[in-house]
Amino acid sequence: MKKKVIITTMLFICLISLFILKDKDGEALNFKDKTNIQYSSKSDRLLMDISYPEVKSSKKQPAVIYVHGGSYANGDKERYKSENMKYFKNSKYIYISINYRLNNEAVFPAAINDVKSAIRYVKSNSDELNVDTDNIFLFGHSAGANLVSLVSATEGLESLNKESIEYPKYKSDVKGLILTSGFYNLDTLYSQLKGRGRQKVYNNIKYQFKDTNHKKYSIDSLNSYLKRIDKPTLIFHNTGDTLVSHQQSIDYYNTLKIGNNENDNIDLVLKQAATHSGATLFDENTSIHLKEWMNNIIE
Repeated sequence: MKKKVIITTMLFICLISLFILKDKDGEALNFKDKTNIQYSSKSDRLLMDISYPEVKSSKKQPAVIYVHGGSYANGDKERYKSENMKYFKNSKYIYISINYRLNNEAVFPAAINDVKSAIRYVKSNSDELNVDTDNIFLFGHSAGANLVSLVSATEGLESLNKESIEYPKYKSDVKGLILTSGFYNLDTLYSQLKGRGRQKVYNNIKYQFKDTNHKKYSIDSLNSYLKRIDKPTLIFHNTGDTLVSHQQSIDYYNTLKIGNNENDNIDLVLKQAATHSGATLFDENTSIHLKEWMNNIIE
């Protein structure tokens, strides 16, 4: 009987340990969440959630800002949140997920301005959030990866910003980009989506890139923006992606490498899987690659 009690107690302790994350020094870390923080007054939708260590570190921590996908027409900050957080929490990264305006409320470049506002909000509240403003990463999936790319590529191009700039004291630049299952060339994307019978997704994305008069932005100009990225960039894609062809990521990687010969921190990881879902993109190997890449950028 005594032996059974001991075994049961040990199993209970093991189960408890699954819910406690540890930092690299082996100290147990518990995380707290702040949810539905209004980071911009431009829309009631512009909310963010923040997960951070319960015990505040004496040193400010790097942060990851996650931008969801959904063909610019759906999705929110909860998408893949639980899957994503486990890859950042145990490395003491502060995880931030945000909403942005979808195309039923506002089209290009509104979403770009929203993400920039979120970055500026985090920087303006860095003392309270304990965020190291020199080490903020943008992380996007699918349309979110496209959006993250545009945010970085248009840094400093205020001609795109037709709205008032919130937190103007702060820049919206970041340390690096993590792009997963994204699209980066609208010409080839449109032909791929139509060829796969994804007319609704095609229509959503095409509608996104219009101005307020519903005049379509030049595809050439949008594609040219994305060639301007000079930040460390890590690109992930499943080779059997059923929605966005992994050739999008291969071509974009090659474009960035040609334009940034001196940047050794542009990397591409292809995973053998037949899904577009961001929930299965990271396994043990890819998550190790991700953490090592980020830590290298910070160091």
